[in-house]
Amino acid sequence: MVLEYYDRDSSNQVAVSVARNFVLASQLLNLSVTAEASGFNLQWLIGQSEELEHFEIERSDNGTSFQTIKTIAAHDQTKSYSYLDATNSYNGISYYRVKLVEASGTSFYSKTVAARKDLAGISIYPTFNVAGNLYIASGIMLPDPRLVLRDLQGKTVKTWKINSLERGQTTLIPLPESYVLHGWFILQLASEGSVIKNQRLYFP
Repeated sequence: MVLEYYDRDSSNQVAVSVARNFVLASQLLNLSVTAEASGFNLQWLIGQSEELEHFEIERSDNGTSFQTIKTIAAHDQTKSYSYLDATNSYNGISYYRVKLVEASGTSFYSKTVAARKDLAGISIYPTFNVAGNLYIASGIMLPDPRLVLRDLQGKTVKTWKINSLERGQTTLIPLPESYVLHGWFILQLASEGSVIKNQRLYFP
């Protein structure tokens, strides 16, 4: 970019050239957080990395006040990153975001993602040779539960909305006969927008 200034009679000219490669916040293409038995698994993708120096993983238990829990160096040719937070012992919903920091000190934030551990025991079965019906046994009450079935490439196959999951309740999830599934799939259970559980299922 060139900025030029002229006197009124156009006799004097001042030109300033500014060259800069910006890494925009929108170039962090995706951030996902999944609650697993070993902790919270963060995965994110970026579209450009030449100017990036490092990432700062931030965590919050209220979605407002965040603290940095890990710093990860950025690499020029790396587009995919991950981090497992095995130190989170909070029982409620946890919030995560990633801060992108350039060598110049300029920084941008990712979106904030919420996730909650499966602390009270939620079972989805059968997980192998699934045929016809699925069952969810919940040890806690989950408001506004939703199910999404995806293949291993991330394509959504089927979604369900359930009125509620009560503590101690076992819920039948029928699979329509029109759905002919073969191979491995991922069933995601979420409540109020937070991912509660990801379960691998095999359909013969």
